[in-house]
Amino acid sequence: MHGFVVYEKFIAIQRHFKTSYDYFKYNGKCPNITINSYENRKDKFCFEKLAKKPYIREDLQGYILANILAGVRFGTDLSEKNYIEFQKRIQSQFYNFSQDIKNFNSLEEMVLIDKNFGYPKLITYYSQNKITLETLCIISNIIDVVNYWDKRIEDTIFWPENKNLILKYTPFIKYEEQKYKTQLKNQIQIKERNQK
Repeated sequence: MHGFVVYEKFIAIQRHFKTSYDYFKYNGKCPNITINSYENRKDKFCFEKLAKKPYIREDLQGYILANILAGVRFGTDLSEKNYIEFQKRIQSQFYNFSQDIKNFNSLEEMVLIDKNFGYPKLITYYSQNKITLETLCIISNIIDVVNYWDKRIEDTIFWPENKNLILKYTPFIKYEEQKYKTQLKNQIQIKERNQK
């Protein structure tokens, strides 16, 4: 693998999260990035070095995605530590989801806007690291609630960032929708029975 491939993937995923560019629509390709522009970069050494690592060749998208989600903005800051933490979360995604939804007594509690905070508990709990980003995105997708929130959340600073993160990250998450829906439904039913 050539360092240019790593560089292009980095730019493509970064643009996906920061601009209107759609990583999936363009299959991760950036038409305006050329090998000549890459060759003139001062940081190309870091992409060349990464291209030689076997685990990056196997999961380049995951490696770059993990780092972008961790807030990395520059190629020189790409970190194996971010990738390892990301892999732990992804490998235990269903378990994390199952544990995370135990924090809620009902779907309404998850998605309705809390009048005291101006946000639904689902987003509040994500902000407080009580649930994972994957759980937030999966539930938001299953319930199809982002448009509802967009009309009702008045905050113009943090909500646009959260909305963008949910909408941009969700297509990267691999999960069996029916399995997660069933788990969510079962957990909510258990909570409701225990409340009676």
